[in-house]
Amino acid sequence: MNVVDQQTAVIEDTTLNLKTTLSSIEDLDYASAITKMNQQMLSLEAAQSSFAKVSQLNLFNFIK
Repeated sequence: MNVVDQQTAVIEDTTLNLKTTLSSIEDLDYASAITKMNQQMLSLEAAQSSFAKVSQLNLFNFIK
């Protein structure tokens, strides 16, 4: 009986965790998520642009 009770408790905990995860996915604030993604994309593009400019410097050519 103890094993059955323990397994029931594990299943209930797992069910609660899955419901919580599903709720957080369904309740996503799309406007906020899109804004955050756009900020991250802008940061990535700026970093890539900076690297492209820095990699063309003479010091990098000398090291190669």
